Amino acid sequence: MGGDVIVKLCETLPKHQNYKVVADNLFTSIALAEKLLDDGILYVWTVRKNRLGGCPLDSDKDMEAKGHGSIGSKVETKSNVAIVKWYDNKAVTLLSTYAGMQPVDKEGKG
Repeated sequence: MGGDVIVKLCETLPKHQNYKVVADNLFTSIALAEKLLDDGILYVWTVRKNRLGGCPLDSDKDMEAKGHGSIGSKVETKSNVAIVKWYDNKAVTLLSTYAGMQPVDKEGKG
C-alpha cells in the first residue's frame, strides 16, 4: 500500500519533465522506483533491507568490519535502479533512479 500512496500523489505531475521525488523509507521499494521511472519521474531515498528484492549487497556486519566509509553498490541494468549501501555509524542503504555512488568523498567533507 505504501508505494501506491506515492504513485497517487505523483499522478498530478506531468510525465517525463525531470521531476524528482523523495519519500520516507516506509514507501521506498524497487517496484515503486520502476513505476515512477516508467512515467519519467526520478526517485531517491533510503530503503529498508526487506524491500531490496534479494539484491546481493554486503551484510551490515561485513561493512562494519571494513570500517567507516565503506561503500558498495549494485545497478539493475534493465531499469537503471541503483542501490548504494555505505557504512557510517551504521549501514545505510539508498535506492535511486536519479543518483549513484559517485562522487565519493573519503574525507567526509561533502
